[in-house]
Amino acid sequence: MESKNNSLNYDVVSDLFFPKEGELDQLFQSVVIKEEANRTTFLPYKKNDLVVWVLELNSFSKNEQQRLFNFLSREEKNKSNNYHFEIDRKRYIIGRAVLKQLIAKYTKRDVHSINFGYNSSKKPFLVPNNHNLQFNLSHSGELIAIAFRFDDMKIGVDVEMIDPSYDYDLILRDYFTENEKELISQFGYPAFFKIWTRKEALFKAQGIGLTDEMRWTTVLRKKGMNSLKAFNQTFYCKTMHFNLKYYLSIVSTTSLKSVSYHRYAVMT
Repeated sequence: MESKNNSLNYDVVSDLFFPKEGELDQLFQSVVIKEEANRTTFLPYKKNDLVVWVLELNSFSKNEQQRLFNFLSREEKNKSNNYHFEIDRKRYIIGRAVLKQLIAKYTKRDVHSINFGYNSSKKPFLVPNNHNLQFNLSHSGELIAIAFRFDDMKIGVDVEMIDPSYDYDLILRDYFTENEKELISQFGYPAFFKIWTRKEALFKAQGIGLTDEMRWTTVLRKKGMNSLKAFNQTFYCKTMHFNLKYYLSIVSTTSLKSVSYHRYAVMT
């Protein structure tokens, strides 16, 4: 059991007052996915690259959503039709189809040949994976984030829409360490959402879902350190602010000093 007196050993400034407002908005590189009748564009990458794509649902027209729907397998189309709310259906279609499209462009494969397997926590992985590609997807509100690595290092991403009215007391009890709860009690909902995105990204990088182990696993860095320890490994974490409405966290087992960020756009 952690002691509350240990909270001063954590780098509160780095973990709670970084990121700056709107920081992620300034980091996007201009990339357009262009589809032409007889040619498919491919996306270059280098080994050890880490790439984050951000998709804004309100930027997709109905025609574009229908075009993306055609990228889905029969099973994926059936799953999309089972969603009760239209926003959930739209989020699934766009997230899954763009994920497949980007993988196809990175691996120079036909989008209809992209298939996934699933681990015991239902985390998808590419089958077959001849390019050693790792990926992770997250969504919240009108935003979808997809992170890619092109090596065998672990990667996790989580995005959360900031809701000042959200009642997080039950989640605090089940999934946060004592030090994390103390910091959230001091700094309120901004601290909650920053820490929560880091926790989700960390556990997704490890390939597991929400478990009781979250209660004992902190995502606060020790003072003066740029990494954190979890699952007997070293992880690096970066948290950013987007559009004044979201926090986005990336976690990986290698340094996050050189990450490229792309806002997904389409030109037909």
